[in-house]
Amino acid sequence: MDEPLTNVEEEIQEHAVSVLVDSDIQCIMTTSNETIRSLFRPRNVKNLDRIALEPTTLDRFA
Repeated sequence: MDEPLTNVEEEIQEHAVSVLVDSDIQCIMTTSNETIRSLFRPRNVKNLDRIALEPTTLDRFA
C-alpha cells in the first residue's frame, strides 16, 4: 500500500487501522516508520524495513 492512511479523516483512518489489525494479514506499506509506529501498537508491527529503490533503465521510457 502506498501511503494508504495519510490523507484521510481521522475517523476513517482509525477504522482502517482497526480493520487491518483485526484481519490478521500481512501488509506492506510505503510510508514512514514514524507514521506506522503512531498508528499501530508495537505488537501489531512485526518488522519495519527501509528499502531504497534505484532507477532502472525503464525510467527513461516514462
